[in-house]
Amino acid sequence: MRQHQKPVAMHQAGTSGQAGFGRAMKLSTEFVAGILVGAGLGYLIDQFAGTTPWGMIIFLFVGFGAGIVNVLRAAGMVAEPEGRVRKDSGPDKDNMA
Repeated sequence: MRQHQKPVAMHQAGTSGQAGFGRAMKLSTEFVAGILVGAGLGYLIDQFAGTTPWGMIIFLFVGFGAGIVNVLRAAGMVAEPEGRVRKDSGPDKDNMA
């Protein structure tokens, strides 16, 4: 009877490991995407404005910061902006008296 319970427990641990791997891939992709988008925008600005390498340097840091915020938001460490969470954007209906 004990032998039958062990494979079930190992199977459940395997699926949580796969879920953890999937979550890690999502978080790392969020971070790398922020950096790449920032670097790409900086490169484009440098090409059009002729400010090489300052646009890329500045937007690389902006992308790095955006990547960190995206990872924290995806991990649930940072709340969504209040405007997206609220369903009504008007004033409180209780205070209208």
